[in-house]
Amino acid sequence: MKRMGVVCILLFGVVLSVMSQELVRDSATLSASDELYGDRGRIHWYPVDVKANTRIAVRAVSVDFVPEIVFSRKGEDDGSRQGASGSAGASFTADADTSVRVGIASASADIPFGSYTIRIVSHSVPAALAIGATRSGEIAYDDEVGSDGTLVDWWSLNLKAGERAAVVAQASGFSPYVVAEMPDGTTVVPEQSADGYSVARIAPSSDAAVKVGVSSQNETGVYHLSILVPPEPEAMRTGDTVDGRLDDQDDMLSGQPAQAYRIMGTTGESVRIDLKSDEFDTVLAVQDAAGRVDTNDDVSEDDLNSQLDYLFSADGPLDIRVYGIDAESRGAFTLSVSALEE
Repeated sequence: MKRMGVVCILLFGVVLSVMSQELVRDSATLSASDELYGDRGRIHWYPVDVKANTRIAVRAVSVDFVPEIVFSRKGEDDGSRQGASGSAGASFTADADTSVRVGIASASADIPFGSYTIRIVSHSVPAALAIGATRSGEIAYDDEVGSDGTLVDWWSLNLKAGERAAVVAQASGFSPYVVAEMPDGTTVVPEQSADGYSVARIAPSSDAAVKVGVSSQNETGVYHLSILVPPEPEAMRTGDTVDGRLDDQDDMLSGQPAQAYRIMGTTGESVRIDLKSDEFDTVLAVQDAAGRVDTNDDVSEDDLNSQLDYLFSADGPLDIRVYGIDAESRGAFTLSVSALEE
C-alpha cells in the first residue's frame, strides 16, 4: 500500500479565542453513603449552572472502577457516557441558561465503589463558521469523546442549498481528522486525511446547519480550521475520456494539485472510473450527493494507476477528483468513465 506524504497547508485568517472556565475539580470516593443509582450501586452528583450557548465538558478518572458520567436535568436523566480503561469523558451544550446535575457512577455492578477524580470545564460555544472563515481551535482532554473513543471539538457551519464548501483542518503537532454531520444524520468523512491535515467537502441539496468536528486519536494540540470554496467541477459524461495535467494552477485546497470532474447518473446505473498516468502515482476519489466518499490509489501493486466502480443508489451527481500520492505529484493523466454491464 502506498503512503501519503506530509502536506503543509498555508492557512490565513482570524484566530478565535475560545474562553473556558473550570467549574469543578474534585478528588472523592464513591461509597455506600451516596445516592442509589438503578440496580448498579451508587452515584455522586455535582450541581452545575450552565449559561446559554456554552458547553460543559466532563472528565472522570478512577483506578478502582470504570466511571460512568450521567447528565440530569429537571430530575430526569439526559444521557450518560460509560468510560473505558478507568476514564470517561462527556459533554453537554446548553441552548439556554439551565441547571444540570453531573453524576459519577460505576459502569459495573461488580465494582460499585472506589476513589475517583473529576473535572468539569465550561467552554464558550464558538461562533458559527462561514465560507471564507479560518479559525483556530484546540483538541484537549476535556473535549467531547466520540462514540469511537476519539476526542472531538465541534463547530457549526450554516450552508445554503447548493453552496459548496471544503472544510480543511491542519495541525503541526498531531494528525487531525475532520468530519461533518448533516441535519439528516449523514456523516461526511474526509476525502483526504494524512499527517498534519484533513479535507472534507460538503454540498448540501437544501439549507443546512452542519456540525463540523475536528478529532484526533487521543492526541491534543492546536489546529487551524478553514472553510474554503472549491473550484467548480468540469462536466463529463459516461463514455468520455479526458486528458489532463496536474500543475500548480490547479485546485490546491489540500496543499497539492487536484482536478475535479462531475458526472450525472440515474438509479441503478453502474460506472467504472479509470485514472492513468505515466508521470506520477495517482489517487482517485469520488463523492456522491449524500456525501459518501470512496478512494483508490492502486489498481495493482505494479503500476501507478487507480480505478473505482460506482453504483448510483439515486439519481444525481458524482464528483470525481484526481490527485497524486504526495504534494510533489505533477504531470499528465488520462481519466475515463465507462458504463458497466449489469
